[in-house]
Amino acid sequence: MLLVILTHGALAQAYKEVLGNFIADLSRVEFHAIEEQDNIETIFVELYEKYKTIQEEIIFATDITISSSSNIAYRIAKKLEKSKVVTGINLMLLIQIIECGYINNEIVDLARNEIKIIKE
Repeated sequence: MLLVILTHGALAQAYKEVLGNFIADLSRVEFHAIEEQDNIETIFVELYEKYKTIQEEIIFATDITISSSSNIAYRIAKKLEKSKVVTGINLMLLIQIIECGYINNEIVDLARNEIKIIKE
């Protein structure tokens, strides 16, 4: 499994730095940032060309559900047989995906259950 994290601005780099504190081997994780000045179509073409020959499952993880990052990931995933898109990522979800090597509703629920109000 290859995990591709596609986010806006510096978030991809921040995830890379923080995940490195929890997980020693990030060799199966790639990080891509979309900047304000980027051409979305160009990013789509570049990423599709990069991943179209990958034979293993690819999980695209994006920051915001209705956004350019998710749009790009979804368009690529539609063209690739073994791919999924998960949106609205958080650190716990990414750790679970990397540790388990896959994504399913149980993993999403585990990450979702980590979101709590500890004091109102």
